[in-house]
Amino acid sequence: MSTGRIILVPPASPGSKGDEGMVRGALELFRDHAVVIVNPSPECLWLDRLALSAEGASVSEAPGPIRDFGGQLRPDDVLFLLGADIIDGTCGLEPSFERLDLMAEALLHGLPVFASCSFRSRVASEILERLRLMPGVDFLLRDDHSLENFRRQTGLKGRYFPDISFFCSPLPSATTESVLAKIAASEGRHPIIGLNFAEHSFRSFFSEHTQENRLLFIASILEELSQAHPEALYVLFSNDERRWDNHPSDNDYQDLALDWITRNLGEGCAVKVDPEIGYSGNIIVLGAVDLLVTGRMHLSLAAFRARTVPLVMMAEGTGYSSIDKMRGAFEKHLGTTAAVVSDVGRLGEVSKTFLSERPQLQARLAEFALEQTSSNLRDVERLMTDIEGSRVLAEDDGAPLRAALVSALASVIRRSDELAKERTLSDSLRDRIDGLAAAAHDERLKATELAARLQVSEHALAELSGQLQERERIALNLQAGIEAREQALKARELKLTGQGEARHRQEIDDLRRQLAEAKFAGEATHRQAEQRSAAMTAAGDRLVRELRRAYSKPLRPLRKSLERAALRFLLLATPVLPERTASSLRRSLQSRKPARFQQDWLVACGHAVEPARQRTKAGSSLHALALRTLASLVAPVSASRAVRLRRSADKRDPRKIAEARRDAELLISLTAEAAEHGKAKAPVVDPLRAKRILVADYRLPRPDVSAGERATFGVIADLRAVGFEVVFCATDLTDTAPYRQNLEALGVTVITHASGYNSASDYVRAEGGKFGAFYLVRFDVAEALLPAARQVAPDALVVLHAPDLYFLREGRAAELSGDPAMRAKAEATRAREVAMMRAVDHVILVSPAEIPFLAEYVDRDRISVFPALYSPVDENPPGYAGRAHLFFLGGFKHPPNVDAVLWFVGKVWPRIRAAMPDVEFHIVGAEAPPEVVALASEPGVRHIGYVADLEPVLASYRLSVAPLLYGAGIKGKLGASLGAGVPSVCTTIAAEGMGIVDGLHALIRDEPEAFADAVVALYRDSALWSRLADNGRGLVRENFGELANRSSLLRVLDRARVLPLDLYVESCRAAEPVAFPSYDASTPIDVSIIVPAYNKWELTRPCLSSVLIAGRATGIRYEVILADDGSTDETVDAATLFPGLRVAKGERNQGFLLNCKTAAARASGRHLLFLNNDTVVLPGWLEPLLSEMDADPRIAIAGSKLIYPDGAIQETGAVLYSDGSAGNIGRGRERQTPLYSLSREVDYATGASMLVRGSFWRELGGFDERYVPAYCEDSDLAMTARAKGHRVVCVAPSQVIHFEHGSYAAESTAQPKQLAQRHGAMLVEKWHDTFLIDHLPAGTPPDVASAHAERQPPLAALERRRSGALNVLYFSPFPSHPDNHGNQATIQAFARKFQQMGHKVHFALLESHMYDARTLAMMHAAWDSLDILPNSCGLGSDGQPIPFDGWYEEGLGEHIRLLCSTHDIDVVFCSYVFQSRLLDYVPAHILKVIDTHDKMGDRYEMLRRNGQPLEFFSCSPEEEGAYLRRADLVVARRAEEAAYFNSMTGRETAIVIPHVEEARFLDRSFTRMAHVGMVASANRINLAIALQLLQAIERQLDGKPCPFTLHIAGQVRDMIQDLTPEEAALFARPWVKLHGFVPDIGTFYAAADVVVSPVTMGTGINVKTVQAMAYGMPLLTTKWGGKGIETGDPMHGHADLDELVASLLRLAKDPSPLAGLADTSRRRYQAFYDDSIAAMEGMFAAVKH
Repeated sequence: MSTGRIILVPPASPGSKGDEGMVRGALELFRDHAVVIVNPSPECLWLDRLALSAEGASVSEAPGPIRDFGGQLRPDDVLFLLGADIIDGTCGLEPSFERLDLMAEALLHGLPVFASCSFRSRVASEILERLRLMPGVDFLLRDDHSLENFRRQTGLKGRYFPDISFFCSPLPSATTESVLAKIAASEGRHPIIGLNFAEHSFRSFFSEHTQENRLLFIASILEELSQAHPEALYVLFSNDERRWDNHPSDNDYQDLALDWITRNLGEGCAVKVDPEIGYSGNIIVLGAVDLLVTGRMHLSLAAFRARTVPLVMMAEGTGYSSIDKMRGAFEKHLGTTAAVVSDVGRLGEVSKTFLSERPQLQARLAEFALEQTSSNLRDVERLMTDIEGSRVLAEDDGAPLRAALVSALASVIRRSDELAKERTLSDSLRDRIDGLAAAAHDERLKATELAARLQVSEHALAELSGQLQERERIALNLQAGIEAREQALKARELKLTGQGEARHRQEIDDLRRQLAEAKFAGEATHRQAEQRSAAMTAAGDRLVRELRRAYSKPLRPLRKSLERAALRFLLLATPVLPERTASSLRRSLQSRKPARFQQDWLVACGHAVEPARQRTKAGSSLHALALRTLASLVAPVSASRAVRLRRSADKRDPRKIAEARRDAELLISLTAEAAEHGKAKAPVVDPLRAKRILVADYRLPRPDVSAGERATFGVIADLRAVGFEVVFCATDLTDTAPYRQNLEALGVTVITHASGYNSASDYVRAEGGKFGAFYLVRFDVAEALLPAARQVAPDALVVLHAPDLYFLREGRAAELSGDPAMRAKAEATRAREVAMMRAVDHVILVSPAEIPFLAEYVDRDRISVFPALYSPVDENPPGYAGRAHLFFLGGFKHPPNVDAVLWFVGKVWPRIRAAMPDVEFHIVGAEAPPEVVALASEPGVRHIGYVADLEPVLASYRLSVAPLLYGAGIKGKLGASLGAGVPSVCTTIAAEGMGIVDGLHALIRDEPEAFADAVVALYRDSALWSRLADNGRGLVRENFGELANRSSLLRVLDRARVLPLDLYVESCRAAEPVAFPSYDASTPIDVSIIVPAYNKWELTRPCLSSVLIAGRATGIRYEVILADDGSTDETVDAATLFPGLRVAKGERNQGFLLNCKTAAARASGRHLLFLNNDTVVLPGWLEPLLSEMDADPRIAIAGSKLIYPDGAIQETGAVLYSDGSAGNIGRGRERQTPLYSLSREVDYATGASMLVRGSFWRELGGFDERYVPAYCEDSDLAMTARAKGHRVVCVAPSQVIHFEHGSYAAESTAQPKQLAQRHGAMLVEKWHDTFLIDHLPAGTPPDVASAHAERQPPLAALERRRSGALNVLYFSPFPSHPDNHGNQATIQAFARKFQQMGHKVHFALLESHMYDARTLAMMHAAWDSLDILPNSCGLGSDGQPIPFDGWYEEGLGEHIRLLCSTHDIDVVFCSYVFQSRLLDYVPAHILKVIDTHDKMGDRYEMLRRNGQPLEFFSCSPEEEGAYLRRADLVVARRAEEAAYFNSMTGRETAIVIPHVEEARFLDRSFTRMAHVGMVASANRINLAIALQLLQAIERQLDGKPCPFTLHIAGQVRDMIQDLTPEEAALFARPWVKLHGFVPDIGTFYAAADVVVSPVTMGTGINVKTVQAMAYGMPLLTTKWGGKGIETGDPMHGHADLDELVASLLRLAKDPSPLAGLADTSRRRYQAFYDDSIAAMEGMFAAVKH
């Protein structure tokens, strides 16, 4: 026996027979070793359960927590985990983390670690992050699916090893013999079906885990089986005796199933297997069973052992489901996954199938068992060898490696522990959420059923039916057309299958596109018909009702007119009337408004209704003047009446009518322009205008009425606090006290009618040019003011703040009601709202949940989220005992609030009232309609109405309710109540977008009964009430409180480019110091921010204030450590001024480097963030840094973008050259320049703002002290990180204003310049070889050097590349469509082939005259994206030498770099060498390929030698080599050209890919030669070749008639006019036919009998030759035309055109060789094509993985 111990960690404590099988199997494997079983549950011991014989004396047990066992590990131990479903988190994160922690500790001690487990297809990232840091663990995966899942997600190797339970031997016993006897006694029943029900299986089918559903689950399975097998005997197995709350054991299911069988099938139909039988006994009993139906993996494995076929009942499930593992096991053993049944309704059918195939399946199991036996022996032998070998390795000195590993694991473990708590809570609530979702769906169905239509009159119905029949006829015709297209498509496919013709593939593709377009058009027509039908129905209903009234009461219209006049007269006394009376009169007037039903009907029927002409009547201007005068007189008495009079005046004013028309036209043009461009606008340059901002809403904000208006007021107050000069203008211009005075008290200028303007747009036109920004609240406000703003201030930035998405709210209301008219209104609102959002410069949403609804309309970069609530937080609210009653809070001008209260009182309140008769429900909020006020008549309901001061009211209530049924945005009612310490019960809609977690911050329920029960439970449970109250206040404080909202506002203003830097810096300097956040000792800290300082308090104070702003409302737990290096100024009082600030003060001045290290030693954060004190961080500085670091475990250092106070970039990261010197990326450029707004990998990040992964810092011990006191320490740290395989990145969204050299320069005694030079020399000496090998020479432009620094792909790109699906940026100076030129045909063929191989093609095209709108549309349809790049180079030549890079368009490389980021590119494929400089800007991790098309070296010389015109491009061979050295791979057309390119570059980078056009062999015979085909596109060389061919034919005919017709396709026809008359005459011969451009070249080839490619010179490969062979045509060409696709046939190698023409004339007399030539074309092309595809696959395989 070995002296070392095997530390065996089972999946859990005893109770599962599957676990028992694995433990027994492991003990069998390690019978020669001492084994210690680690048992987390001391109450139930494994040794008691296993009842081992005396031979098991070497087995002991260690009860207690798994994490605590680490201290008991010995140096010669081996840790062996039976992971099963534990390691991958299937049973929760906490059990997984316990085992991973023990594994990490074992690795720390240098012990061998083995883990036998399965692995899901989607494993939590927290687990994966830990596993990736454990390469020393030997993972044994028990099926191929698990192995594949493990390797794909972790990147680790792993290996297959059979499930450990396979080594558990079957053990007969008296109990098993008794069960077998019972089965044998029921010999009359057949088949014998083993049956096991498990909670695990049940939960995969049912989201509501009730006893009723469990009985339904059992009954549904047994009904299926009993119908399929009426004479079956059921053997009931139990595989797990453990039970928990609402989690029955298998034993319980056994009893329920036996009861159902006895009641429904009778006695004697079932045998119950004694639950005491263990895993070994189950194997024996299973041998007597014909088929097993179970939900458990290990019982299935036991069945395999017994040669019994199992069926597994397992659904995909929303909860615990392991269906992918089941499939992996079944595919391994049975060779099929059909035995994993996810549909109970198919169980009977599947069981019949498997019983009928039972003999074959048993034979397979027996065969597999034999194979498994031998392979198991090998696997066990290897395992034992590995265990012994790993012990030997463990004795080596690996302490440094182990320390590094554990250091790397430490931060991951701390973060994962925290996430595990949140995930556990989420898992426990998921079932309830699923149930609510299902219930909500049922409610929607009920609502739809209730939407009954009123019966229309017979005449209206007949007209409507006629309209609908016509629509149906159109739809039927369209459907018939679609079916005809489908039949044609099928016919084409059959023809393709039968004949194997590649040519039809293109036709089928075209048909598919046409079919898709037809279906799209059909669906659109159908939708339009539905909408028209709904509109016609509604309009018809209204028309019929009105007609009935008109005929029944002919004087009614006159009476209504008189009533309206009387009501208007009464309303003149509104100021003295009670509000309730005035409201009633207004409603009465509204109800008598005349309706234009006939026009509505005509519009609904689709008839054109001519709008009423806007005629300026005589006296209209006078009428408008009179109305305005009257408004002025009425204003002191009734402001609202004055407003209406002014509106009436505007409607009659000719000038206003003209302005409205112009505004409408401008609005349309603005929307169209925004849709076309969508580019970000630069901020206003004028510093005075930049600080002036106009805020507009529909009325003066009333913070005491609605949450949205409180938010508007909060925004205005914060704008003033920052220093903006704010003007507020309401679109109604109404002056309402005290709201105007509230704004003026803030220093805001308020515009009202008293300011002398008739409308808000009038004010904007008059004064709008003075503003640098417009902040428009609500899209309808933007509709009113945007045209005027764009007219007078086109350079100003316009921000649209959307308190919620109107169209989303209206759409949800329409969905609930089922009303088509409401749905149509929501769609109309969507069109308006989206149009405004596309027309403005930036959109602010209040909820992240709304972003997906705008994704297809507005660029994500132009959307920010600002959860504006400005909810006050009561820091010491009254407790549970002193409160009573429930309340609802909300303004009732908001329709969702009205419907919410009506629903609550009608459906929820009765149940609450019955349970708590003494509790009242109070309705609080202004502007309630009568139906809400009337609710006060219900028992226990009180209508409170408007409350001026909410604070005492909120302090008195025990509970708030937010029963919203629809809506959007975030809900102020929740912010107000939670902030005041009042817990809430709310719906899912109410909680949307606020981060509210059910059971943590509030209770979320959607069903009326569940909502009521939650209210009762929360009302009575003081402990739950207190917990939710505390958590709710914390949520509001961190995200929706006033300080949090101010930080969020500043973040979105900066993102929208509205925040002037000088204004922000001054506000930070003037800010009063406040406390930094503090946490208890158990709270993990995300980041420690270390601010080194040596005096300079005037810099440090604004720096700390800016950190406070940036840290709020981010969810990041941070600490700030001021590293005071012996300061003597006000810095010494920093901790007093800023409570919560930690100070690390040295005894003496140490200098920057040692000061940082001293402070870092006291840090407790996962990461360290070094921040110079001469900085002011921008509001969005912190979150992007942490997000980037946490998203990629390879990142060791992340830096910020540094900017100067004037907004110019100081650096976006830095590069290091081969001599050690540095270059700042983006220095001096505007900070919003797109190229420098990309996060990227860099050579180093300056320490002014540098986030360092804590594990990396601790591993190194921090900065290298050879650089004391400062300079080059950050460069050295970055070099070390990259040397260890880490990434160093600059996170561009994280921005810092850096007052350069302000920190230590003035205080330091050292000479900074000399110090920097000395330390630079030390840096070069330390990293000499790395600099020479990996860095570019000094003088390289920083943008090029920065691309070279991007060596490692981002994590998402890495994972995608491993999947094999790549993003290809295909750059071309020529369009891909149409394919009527050789190079365009090649470009199109290559790009299409890339797509067919599963890659995406993003086409980047140079701007030129070579395409039109139709061509652009074709390219847009063909490629995944199309970008047109600016270009001023004509790509033309007069034969003069072209300077090196002479055709390169400056700025092209920068555009390409942006596209690489936009489309997440993996390969840049550059057509032609002359634009190859763009590759210098492509990140190094992206594969760079040049497609040469042709040899360009000395090309003009070749043309001169052959007497051809000098056109297109040429360079020297040396220049060609320089061009090509920019690429990683060079694509040549021929092997000899590849050799030439390699000789010029001095590298072996050239590959041969001649052409990739799929074969389209024509199905025809070739028996005559009457028609000769030739293709010649429009260039001078083709014109010369065509002329030479005609001259050769003319010579050999020598006056005789030509025996064939020469057909010339291509636009060379358009160039004949450039020839002399004698030369042009040849093209007019009767035996010559010029076709010009041929849209379908296949049709042209099909009409020809032979094709000629009369090339007399050239390089590359001749596309015309290749294309003719691709169609399987007989071909005649020259030795130049056949290069690269040689066949050896003389017909493909003519020495000149005379020889070629002679062959043509011989074939005209004897065409018999044509068939052989066609066959040669086919054979050679197929081999040629296969070689090309193989080379292309090799090219993509070179992408960095």
